[in-house]
Amino acid sequence: MHPSIAGHTRPDNGYNRRKTLPHISVNAIIVTMTIWTPDLSAHQGPLYQRLAQAITAAVADGTLPPGCRLPAQRDLAWRLGVTVGTITRGYGEARRLGVLSGEVGRGTFVRGEAAPDLDAPHMPPADQISVASQYAESVIDLSFNVTPASPVRGPFTELLRRTAQQSDPRQIDQLLHYLPDGGALAHRQAGAAWMARAGLDVDPAEVVVANGVQNALTATLATLANPGDTIACEATTYPGVLGVARLLHLKVVSIETNQHGLCPRALDALARRFHPKVLVTIPSFHNPTASYMPAERREEVVALCRRHGMMIVEDDIYGFLAERPAPPLARLAPDITVFLTGTAKVMSGGLRVGFLRGPSGLTSRLATNVRLSGWMAPPIGIELAARMLEPANLEPLLHWHRQEALTRQRMASDILGTPPPVPGRACYHLWLPVPEGAQPGRLIGALRRRGVTVTDPHVFDARGLEPPPPYLRLCLGATDNREAVRQGLEKVADALALDPADPLPAAVI
Repeated sequence: MHPSIAGHTRPDNGYNRRKTLPHISVNAIIVTMTIWTPDLSAHQGPLYQRLAQAITAAVADGTLPPGCRLPAQRDLAWRLGVTVGTITRGYGEARRLGVLSGEVGRGTFVRGEAAPDLDAPHMPPADQISVASQYAESVIDLSFNVTPASPVRGPFTELLRRTAQQSDPRQIDQLLHYLPDGGALAHRQAGAAWMARAGLDVDPAEVVVANGVQNALTATLATLANPGDTIACEATTYPGVLGVARLLHLKVVSIETNQHGLCPRALDALARRFHPKVLVTIPSFHNPTASYMPAERREEVVALCRRHGMMIVEDDIYGFLAERPAPPLARLAPDITVFLTGTAKVMSGGLRVGFLRGPSGLTSRLATNVRLSGWMAPPIGIELAARMLEPANLEPLLHWHRQEALTRQRMASDILGTPPPVPGRACYHLWLPVPEGAQPGRLIGALRRRGVTVTDPHVFDARGLEPPPPYLRLCLGATDNREAVRQGLEKVADALALDPADPLPAAVI
């Protein structure tokens, strides 16, 4: 490069009208900026996602070393023949993945080796996760990620009647007292049987009963990590993971994902740079993206975690919806994986019990931390959930949920034009892309005025540094009334059909 570029002009490119660049020494350019033109054809997805993938790959292979400054957005847009907005979104996505950092007035840089210090991860404010809308008849709630309770009512009512008529005083007495650490043997056996349906054969003595999966997650991360440690999760993730990280003073680094879940190459690059102690992942019907990780990728993820010395926390709360589930990570790597599952999604929130299984050497510590963070689930609730897990009650319930999830996803596909669901691989939530240029916040406000509630996508963002992901999570099981879901989806379609540049008018309700 010539030592002085003073007087150099760029041709008219639609973004810059013949500008004279100031005198900059070659030394400054080498230090602060990299001349780099990515090949977007090597990646998949929208252009901005391809750019983010290209940046991640270049960081992983050393083409973009830590501390280097990326090209100016207008310059790169000119060289790639795309809009500046595409570059802005691509850089933003890479920032959200933890690969880049931005400094006002200086530009965009590849992050250094230290994991970012995240005070940002948090649960959404109470007004964003309020369950009150479930009980307001005038509101169609697509925000709360639950499953319809209607198939549970009949068998649960009968179960309550039989339990109330229980004449064995010893069993009644057991339900009125504290349970041992880890749970009663019968309840651990029920948890082991539930895990076996996911493809994980375990010794009931290694199962710990928890007060729901959130309690199990808190206890597990308290067991595997210390304050100040780094954990990894998907870049778009369940906000409960971020809330626990904040509670336990853990740093979070985020992993690029695609339609099959977290990307192994991104996981490898992140592990080399940040050395996370634990990977937290939802490989089966990920929340919120609904991705389902295929068996081959699960093997890659396990191999990478072994290579980098990472423990795995596998959340399988939605896994029951798969008719032929892929092998759990915990089956592929039982010695480094803690497996979490529960009953809230297959039954209802009122029958919320968690089960976890970790390497045998950790069982006692996991049980202790469950007790410290929640003591135990109420024995009567565990007993009722365990009885609902018996085959006579469970088999029709599983069949109903799988068919209902498929029906509702097909309805969403017909109304919104999303890809049709795959039979045997349908779940109750949908990660819907919004039109380019649309602002999720404005769409949420417009939907609220139409009587539809959805969750702000900010709460799923593991980085929290950029505008929210350009998606909306739609919860198709948040109400028993399928017709109400249809009406809600039609209102979503109407809002999305508006020109993103136009103001969103309020609707008359």
